[in-house]
Amino acid sequence: MFQVKSNQYIPYRAKTLPSGLPACATYYYIVDVYGNTINKTTYKPYKGKQMDKYAIHDKEQADKLCEKINTTVDLFESVDTLPQEVQDIINKYQDDWEPTYENCRSMLKELEAVGYTFDYYLDAEPYDLRKIN
Repeated sequence: MFQVKSNQYIPYRAKTLPSGLPACATYYYIVDVYGNTINKTTYKPYKGKQMDKYAIHDKEQADKLCEKINTTVDLFESVDTLPQEVQDIINKYQDDWEPTYENCRSMLKELEAVGYTFDYYLDAEPYDLRKIN
């Protein structure tokens, strides 16, 4: 799942500390299970260098955003960010998927065993894959 990381940088026109070193600032950012930095507005991996796309300057805000991402993002839309064992289960069913309640229940049982769950529509279409809290 997604988690908060931190790093430090030297701001433009940073003040000098008594030791003579420039003052630095801490920022927080969110990463997926592969360590990819996540864009804080799209929740997708971001590879650019514009800090305003991913940096959060308050730990509490970063924690809240991470919690929101972990609870609101339908992980079926970003399967490649999930642990390999979850991807393997999804791929197993995706190859020969037929929308039946039996397939939904079977896949749900396997995913629950590794800490994930989802819902499915009346037409047996799964949605809202998420980590079990």
